[in-house]
Amino acid sequence: MTKTPALTMELRRLMEETMRRSMKGMLAFARDRNISFSQIAILMHLHYQEKSTVSDIAEKLGTTSAAASQLIKKLEQDHLIRRHEGTDDRRIRQIELGRDGRKLVNALIETRFRWVDDFSLS
Repeated sequence: MTKTPALTMELRRLMEETMRRSMKGMLAFARDRNISFSQIAILMHLHYQEKSTVSDIAEKLGTTSAAASQLIKKLEQDHLIRRHEGTDDRRIRQIELGRDGRKLVNALIETRFRWVDDFSLS
């Protein structure tokens, strides 16, 4: 059995602390806004991809298109995303963040990294 180098152990400790603090902020954010992690994953996917389809989102979540569609429907009802016809194929509905969705994602990102600012100022 080999010993784990000190640098590796320190990096693991740092990674654990980073994840703990980041997840703590995300859990509180999700709870306060009554939103699931799957819905957060959809919003973050749309933030980085700009547009997507139900099948792309289902694949990203590792779920069925029907399950993804239900999650998307709730986000659409909350005015966080919007669906529209694709420009290349009108049968394919494109999904993108709405204005409120963009605000929510920006607030989530800020929440996830707020602890870094707090840590660096102390």
